[in-house]
Amino acid sequence: MRRPRLSRGFKRGTTSRGFQTISFQDAYEKPCGLQVSSRLYKDMTSSALWINADGQDVHLNLDQVKVLAKVLNHWVETGDL
Repeated sequence: MRRPRLSRGFKRGTTSRGFQTISFQDAYEKPCGLQVSSRLYKDMTSSALWINADGQDVHLNLDQVKVLAKVLNHWVETGDL
């Protein structure tokens, strides 16, 4: 599957350990980022993603990310959560 194209202000990268990242700024111009977790490479059923916002890290598993993706897509389309 092809990776989605990023809008201006979003930048793809890679950590020193080879994990994919995306960095951007929030609406208040604070640094934020996404990073593939090392758990991805152990077992696809335990995949995880790091989200960093203003120095706070959140570790989400694959199921949590799936739910959030649906909620965020609904919000984009309707303005409602």
